[in-house]
Amino acid sequence: MQEAVKLSTQGAFTLASPRVGDSLDYVVQVEWEDTQVPVIVLAPDSLDFPGFKIIGQATVHKKLASGQSVRNHTEFIFRLRAQAQGPGKAASMKLRYLTGLSRQEEAVFIPTAHTDILPAPTRLLDMAWFKILLGLIILGGAGALGRISFKLASRKKAAKTPPREDLRPAVATLKNRLRSAQNSPDASKEILLEMENLATRFLRDELSATGISPLSKGMAAGTGKASAPGAPATAPALAPARFESMLSAYLAGRNGSNGSGPSGSDQEWARLGELFRHARFAGGYKEPHELQDAFRTFRKCLKITGEDEHE
Repeated sequence: MQEAVKLSTQGAFTLASPRVGDSLDYVVQVEWEDTQVPVIVLAPDSLDFPGFKIIGQATVHKKLASGQSVRNHTEFIFRLRAQAQGPGKAASMKLRYLTGLSRQEEAVFIPTAHTDILPAPTRLLDMAWFKILLGLIILGGAGALGRISFKLASRKKAAKTPPREDLRPAVATLKNRLRSAQNSPDASKEILLEMENLATRFLRDELSATGISPLSKGMAAGTGKASAPGAPATAPALAPARFESMLSAYLAGRNGSNGSGPSGSDQEWARLGELFRHARFAGGYKEPHELQDAFRTFRKCLKITGEDEHE
């Protein structure tokens, strides 16, 4: 009986040019013709893979049929992981096998296999362009969140702020009455008292908008209504002292947190206060040009410009 069988061998990496950290296989394939001669292939015992770390190994044996011939096929699979950038290789190894009934030992050599180990792939988070893009996205998101928060806060603040009374119709009515108050002491007094009533209602709303209760510190909220054209003026809805109290609190807000300060100067408001006191205690008669000038000051302090426009 034939005592020797010729084996064909081949060793190769399953991945060309792996990167640091990649896993791949180095496969040693052995084939020989299937005959009555027994063959035992021994696993390689000299393993050297510079640049790689062995993380596992396995053996697979199968028979391959081709036409009328059958061949035995054995694979020794070495699971590797690339460790360092640079040249990597599988050193040459001696493959031993026992053949024939005498189990005579034979050997074949598998040549060295070479490959290049490339640097590890750069993580997306480590790329400069991605860091810049991520920073812009974060800044944009923070800006959008800030705008949304500001809008929500503004809406909540607006919802909490009590609605202001529209005094423009009453001021327009007062202007029409002003034209008919020429040289009439009673009409002059009525107009000044109506100005005080409207100014007090204006101060009430302004203080409420800034979070100061008109009911605090001796102040009271009024609900005075404008008189109809030509009708006698009603008495101020608020006690005379209420106007001075509200005005003091209002002027104190000139340097408040909003920084906007009240409309009209201190002198203009003080002038209105003097006119109102004169109407209450000294008859209130003013010449037509004095009434016109007082009305202009009054309208400026109430933030009304032109005919009926607010600043």
